[in-house]
Amino acid sequence: MVSVTIRIEATSTEVYMRFHGKSVDQALASDFWNTQEEKEIGITSKSLVHTQTVELAEGSHYVIYGNSASAPAVWYSKILINGVLKAEGNVNRGAFLRADFSVEAAPSLGEFRFDSYGPPLDTREIFPVGAPWPSVTRTYKPGDPVYVHYAVKNVGAGAEKATITVKDLDTGAIITIWSIPELAPNERFRTTGSGAYVGKIPNRDWRLEFKVEP
Repeated sequence: MVSVTIRIEATSTEVYMRFHGKSVDQALASDFWNTQEEKEIGITSKSLVHTQTVELAEGSHYVIYGNSASAPAVWYSKILINGVLKAEGNVNRGAFLRADFSVEAAPSLGEFRFDSYGPPLDTREIFPVGAPWPSVTRTYKPGDPVYVHYAVKNVGAGAEKATITVKDLDTGAIITIWSIPELAPNERFRTTGSGAYVGKIPNRDWRLEFKVEP
């Protein structure tokens, strides 16, 4: 589901109190104030501002706005979806306003935080595949696989082995563990090709910690 903010703005020169109604993905009856009271969003004269945030599935949707004004009286009205004007026009009980729109899920942002531990090991070069160095972020959609490149250099005086633990900072779960072969002093291990597989992006921001332990 995706959060969608619906805003309706309407103004008129008439001084009479009018019923105002709104429906989402449903018909709005011409006498909704009698037959669909749950669709009422206010009773006002001269102006109306109504805002509501709803949860909608991905796909096509529509909003209908109407009021009880009788012709020739009209209310000049606008329907905005997430701040974007989707429909405008004059509205009364004989002419309602409909706005059609589409909903798409916002991509999750793969947010990476890298902690380096050393000496004897230095890990300042971990970054997502496809993100130009020195950038350490890129945008993913839920379900996208994540690969990273990393380089580890032994800056100590003796040979060292190491493991890299990838941890989900939000859940505390260990995602994966990579083993680094033994490195001689000043020797560096670097991923090649498509990099090291981390996992698939969940349907949320993903904050990861990469921890190297000799």
